[in-house]
Amino acid sequence: MLNSRRDLLAIVALLAITIAQGFYAVKLNRDFYAQHTPFFDSCSYSNQLAVVANSTRSLGFGAGVRRSLAGNVALPFLEENLIAKIAAPTRATGVWLQSIWMIALAISMYLYFAHYRKVDRWLAVLLALPFVSFARVYDWNGGLPDFRMDLSLYIFASLTVVWYLATYETESRLPWLLAGFSAMLACLARAQSPVYLLLMIGPLFVVRLATARGQRRAILVNALWMCLPVAIAAGAFLAYNFKYLYFYYVTWGADENRHLPLRESATHLYMAASHVGNVLIWCALAAIAINIVCIRKLQAPDWKPLWLALAAPLFLVLRGVGLNPFVTMPAVFGFLLFACLPFVGIQPAARFLWARAMIGILLAGGAIACAAAAGQPQMYTGPSVTSMPGMRAVIDRASQDARSRGLRRVQFVAPELGDFYSCGIINVLIYEYGATPGDEKNMKGVEHAVGGMYLPDGLSYLFPDELAFTASDELFWKIRVAGSSDEEKLGNVVGMMVADNPDYLLLPDDATVKWLEHDRGFYFINMHTRAIVSRLRALNKWVSLGDPVPVDANEKIEVLAPRDIQ
Repeated sequence: MLNSRRDLLAIVALLAITIAQGFYAVKLNRDFYAQHTPFFDSCSYSNQLAVVANSTRSLGFGAGVRRSLAGNVALPFLEENLIAKIAAPTRATGVWLQSIWMIALAISMYLYFAHYRKVDRWLAVLLALPFVSFARVYDWNGGLPDFRMDLSLYIFASLTVVWYLATYETESRLPWLLAGFSAMLACLARAQSPVYLLLMIGPLFVVRLATARGQRRAILVNALWMCLPVAIAAGAFLAYNFKYLYFYYVTWGADENRHLPLRESATHLYMAASHVGNVLIWCALAAIAINIVCIRKLQAPDWKPLWLALAAPLFLVLRGVGLNPFVTMPAVFGFLLFACLPFVGIQPAARFLWARAMIGILLAGGAIACAAAAGQPQMYTGPSVTSMPGMRAVIDRASQDARSRGLRRVQFVAPELGDFYSCGIINVLIYEYGATPGDEKNMKGVEHAVGGMYLPDGLSYLFPDELAFTASDELFWKIRVAGSSDEEKLGNVVGMMVADNPDYLLLPDDATVKWLEHDRGFYFINMHTRAIVSRLRALNKWVSLGDPVPVDANEKIEVLAPRDIQ
């Protein structure tokens, strides 16, 4: 496949660019977390990195693998197993776990353009850049500086699709196998990847098979080879963890089961465009226009990239899926590919040096503009208002009091889900305070607790009944809290809080409760936080340790300790 010195130089250049991008993302990550706390999804995944690493280090590789396979995502945690005994995870770990595959995508795009579509080597390098450098790549929420799985879904779906498209250009079986290997990784990186890949590749394959004459048997055999890695590895993961995955995506499935009306769900189409970024969109449209201007005879547009751009957003629109701004990211691949190669066969612009140069400059320039705009608010996410100093102030107030009382174990109760929440406290304890997640051995005798954080100085932090006290939707409320009515459940959940004998209550003040109800009312617990806080205060069992702490622009948290120890 590599047959020239120019190929080697091109790949080295892309390798250098994507590694530099990784360091840039680490800087963006460091700058962001100096001032802000993570969003819930990235918080949960980065917490899991630490849990898996600790399982591997303390209980062995097998325990780490089992822990890695226990959720809806496996690949980054399986990778963490490989390095856990060398180095503990940091906030930069998630960046590099994604950057590795960004490198693979950049090189794959180059090989597709240069070797399968016969694009000039230098132009192939420039065309590869937008696929790893569009606007959302640099977003604090959902981008490379972050650690959530939506970007990974884009990367592995794109790897799968580009190698599948390469099978149209060669008789070799290698692209089929690479597509299958990429699909396997996609399924391990995101459990709903099979749905995306079927939507994107399935119709292309059906049309291909229907129009192939004398080649159907060969196509089917190659397709079986492509499916083999998926069946072996990803199939084993899906089967191993089927019960949890069924619960996560079917029984619970908060976004998947929203069934929004068409006029609302159509927003997915705009969200898909928002990932690309305004500058790169205009550069891409200009590149298409240049190819059109260069037409000298009728040439068929390539409908395959168009389908790849529309498949996921159209499905989400018709399914009425909740408006998660990141789930349409795989559509970026099809749009950018159409901008690079809008016509079947040799592109009209290929005959003119000026046209090739302009297309390369436009698309690479758009990619550079996206990198330069890092840190600016993106559509559908905006800026973060969370405060790392505020979160740390709450932790420090409770910790200082605990040490003054000679406590070695601290139990928190924080009945809300805003920008301040218990998962965020755990995350900050791990990555800013050096806490180690507890394993099964540590948890013996700790009733109700779902995990513990252990600081190097011996102080530990526990969060009893966390899923009940921070129920994001009604399902967790029903599962975790007994009672046949809301009134009965409120009484029971307050009873659980008292029975857990927390060392500290972390309660929102009145203004924060109003904000939670008005702006975060889509989280189920927040519509009950007022009643829970009122009942806890009425018990007169706790006393405040000072004025409420501002943890961001919208929230103030009061730290309360048991009255009988004051």
